[in-house]
Amino acid sequence: MFVAIKPICDHLGVAYQPQHKKLVQDGKFNCHHMVMVAEDGRQREMLVIERRDLAGWLYSINAKKVGQGMPDAQRAQVQALLTAYQRESTDALHDYWTTKFNPAPASALVLPQNYLEALRALTATEERRLASEQRELALAAENAVLQPKAQAFENLMSTDGTYSMSDVAKIIGRKDLGPLQLFELLRSRGILMKGGESHNIPYQQYLKAGYFTVRAGERPSKSQGTVATSTTRVTVKGLNWICKNVLDIPVPQPRLAFEVPA
Repeated sequence: MFVAIKPICDHLGVAYQPQHKKLVQDGKFNCHHMVMVAEDGRQREMLVIERRDLAGWLYSINAKKVGQGMPDAQRAQVQALLTAYQRESTDALHDYWTTKFNPAPASALVLPQNYLEALRALTATEERRLASEQRELALAAENAVLQPKAQAFENLMSTDGTYSMSDVAKIIGRKDLGPLQLFELLRSRGILMKGGESHNIPYQQYLKAGYFTVRAGERPSKSQGTVATSTTRVTVKGLNWICKNVLDIPVPQPRLAFEVPA
């Protein structure tokens, strides 16, 4: 999964060109150029970074340089959030490497002194083993339910990190809210335009907010050969916003309990 760099730079208020140069020249980040649909609905070549490297790049950004062009209060908030993220990342790296090279010392082994103590120790060991097996079985059952849902999120998302309205309806999972009903609801709320060539296209304020993108395309036409089309796509930010602000429901976020050993 790859993520476009420029929209993140825009949201952080950090200059795109220096970040582009740094990522291209620094070989430790897995990034390349990809043709994607930009927020204006046009196809553009954009620099993308593998999602697993995203945290490392965010850690490398100078927090004093973000928030450019923003009001003072908003700039201070963005800088504080990025600084807090980088500090937490530092703590996580410290804890990982400290634990890796300085594991906790093993507790001293106490041997049973008689038959009764040996029997108690054996019973306690067996109880712990059974409890561990029960926890693993319960977590495996939970993962069996959650894993398809988590994988569905990945499968539904396109390479540009957006969802179709049909995919959003599937993720929300309400029987009374298919893609047609979702389009109708968003039009009635004044979020999408109604009628004409701009039917179901978001108003500019919602595009600028990063909730939607418009993908340009074309379809065959008997009279004209091909006709240009515009398709509304929902971003991850937009999915969260629709759930919280339009539907007033929790954001669907399936997560695995943990990986159960084979």
